[in-house]
Amino acid sequence: MSQQLTPVEIFDRSAEEGRRRLDQGNLELVATGFIAGFTIVFGLIAMAVVEGLTEPAAGEASDLFGALAFGVGVVFLVIGRTELFNENFLDPIATAFTSDEEGIGEPPAFSRG
Repeated sequence: MSQQLTPVEIFDRSAEEGRRRLDQGNLELVATGFIAGFTIVFGLIAMAVVEGLTEPAAGEASDLFGALAFGVGVVFLVIGRTELFNENFLDPIATAFTSDEEGIGEPPAFSRG
C-alpha cells in the first residue's frame, strides 16, 4: 500500500509538473493538442457506436450506455496527460508560486513547513 502524501508533497509535485508543462515548446503543445482532439473524437465515435448498437434492445437507455462509452475518451485524455480546454491549472499556478522571478507571489502557507 502506498503512503499518503502530505499537502506539502502534493504541492511540490504539482509545481514540478507545472514547470515541465510550462517549458514545453510549440511542437509539444501542438502534438498534445492534436492527440487530445483525437481522444475526444474517439470518445464521440465510441458513444455513437454504442448508442447505435444498444438502441434496439435498450431503447432510451442507450443514451446512458453511449455516455459511458464517451467516458473512455476522457480517461485516455487524462491518462495521456494531453492538453485540452480542461487541463489542470493547479500545476502551472503552483509553479508560479514557487518561482524566484520578480513579481511572483509567495506559495500558500500550507506548502512550506
